[in-house]
Amino acid sequence: MKEPSKKVMTREEYREIKKKKKLVLKTWVLKVLIVLFSLALILSLLKIYFWTQDNKKIVDITKEINEIVTPTSIEEEGELINPPEDKANDYWDYVKLPFYEVDFTALKEKNPDTIAFIHMQGNNINYPVVQTDNNDYYLKHAYDKSKNSAGWVFMDYRNNITDLSDNTVIYGHGRLDETVFGSLKNTLTKTWQANKENYVIWLTTEKENLVFQIF
Repeated sequence: MKEPSKKVMTREEYREIKKKKKLVLKTWVLKVLIVLFSLALILSLLKIYFWTQDNKKIVDITKEINEIVTPTSIEEEGELINPPEDKANDYWDYVKLPFYEVDFTALKEKNPDTIAFIHMQGNNINYPVVQTDNNDYYLKHAYDKSKNSAGWVFMDYRNNITDLSDNTVIYGHGRLDETVFGSLKNTLTKTWQANKENYVIWLTTEKENLVFQIF
């Protein structure tokens, strides 16, 4: 008894089957890519949303703080100590600048880690400075100690606010919306550099008012 003969596939039939397999594969690849891109878009939108919310929280906290901090004239601080005789000396320009009167009692009620207040002109830097026993916590926590990707302005835990060293480091994220230290990039512009009044950093502590000249 003869075995039934096998049907021989023509070249055209083989090409058609191969074409259908490729089409099915492409369809699945396309579906997988659509799912992946959709997930990436959703995650990106969520990240933007939380980033915006974190920035808004920083702005709200800063507004509350600005109600506590008020400038006061340097003339109210007393007599000038060892003023230079040379009237062209930069001293006479900076001695006229206002100090910043800071209610540290009120600030410490909000955050006991508060050790100073830093202010600069020509940007958005106007913040209490905090310090803890590490340099990690305030990278992801706001002034009210809530979790926040914007973090806060803090001094290196190895520095001492009552005995500042030559290398005193204050950290802050460079946020795109110019909160925290995001506006420091303004110091690189010709407009900022053309105004000599911008060349000042105020650092107020519980014991003294300090004014630093940027050079």
